[in-house]
Amino acid sequence: METKTKEEILDKTELKIKLANQKIEMLDRKIYKIQNQIEKKEEIEMLYNLVKKRKYKTVNEELEAVKEAGGNIVYIHNPCEAVQLAAVKENGLSIQYIHNPSQAVQIEAVKEDGSSIQYIDSPSEALQLAAVKEDGISIRYIHDPCEAVQMQAVKGFGSSIEYIHNPSEAVINYIFKKYDQSFISKYFEIRST
Repeated sequence: METKTKEEILDKTELKIKLANQKIEMLDRKIYKIQNQIEKKEEIEMLYNLVKKRKYKTVNEELEAVKEAGGNIVYIHNPCEAVQLAAVKENGLSIQYIHNPSQAVQIEAVKEDGSSIQYIDSPSEALQLAAVKEDGISIRYIHDPCEAVQMQAVKGFGSSIEYIHNPSEAVINYIFKKYDQSFISKYFEIRST
């Protein structure tokens, strides 16, 4: 039987201590992650309860809420047109939370953000024009746009032709007159793929 020297015993003990410390560090990291997850869960529950309890008692409170963030309209049951207008003026995309918005609300929404037209059923030509005037790329949300809407979109932002499935001859001619060959090549390269 071999006798172990003090040095060997010390080395083994130091190694065991080192391994134990590594395990403790690993456990500390796991505990930290779990604590963060618990804190996040508690925060989410708190926010959920706040949202659930959120009720506005007056039109002024509703107006104040949507002026702060247009998306707050989602928490308002049956908002009046003034509140709807204030919401879409702050954020046009908040129209997605409005049931049967009036023409005036629709116009304000697309004036603030042309892409909000995607949340409007059967938009009129005037509404389509307002949307592409604000953002030519919003034509991608318009099914079968008329020539006037197509032209407004490409005049505002030539690359919007990429989103027009059947551009009119006049729109194509405009693109050929207005833009250089590299732009046109890119468009036709996109079309052919």
